[in-house]
Amino acid sequence: SNTALFVEELLLEHFSDLIKFVKTRASEDPGSSSEKLTIAEVDTIVKDFASRWKAAIELMHKDVITSFSNFLCGMEILRARF
Repeated sequence: SNTALFVEELLLEHFSDLIKFVKTRASEDPGSSSEKLTIAEVDTIVKDFASRWKAAIELMHKDVITSFSNFLCGMEILRARF
């Protein structure tokens, strides 16, 4: 749906590294000989998320509220985000 696409774009804008990491790892075959995960790789992504998530959520909230004059529609999108 359009709401899902909007939410995905909004999340990608703020959490692209985390989303790319999860999608890449989720699509891998566990039995394959794919590259092993390193602590440094995960550590960087986790620290970035931990330091920015609150501010990013506030920015997303502002984006949705200003993009949608219909309050109920905006709230529905905010709920779909998570």
